[in-house]
Amino acid sequence: MGGGGVSTEKERYMRWLEMEWERRVSTSREEQRTAEVLEALRAMAEDSGRLSVPPGYEPEGSRW
Repeated sequence: MGGGGVSTEKERYMRWLEMEWERRVSTSREEQRTAEVLEALRAMAEDSGRLSVPPGYEPEGSRW
């Protein structure tokens, strides 16, 4: 009758392994998304620094 307890322990261990795997995969995906967002923000920051004054901009007068 002790075999039932062993299979229950084995099932719990397998469920734990599955949850750990899913958590690690999820964390990896989130880290990848974070890296992509940071790269996009870095590119926008670089672009905004280059475009400080648009060419042909006339702040005093209106063209209309």
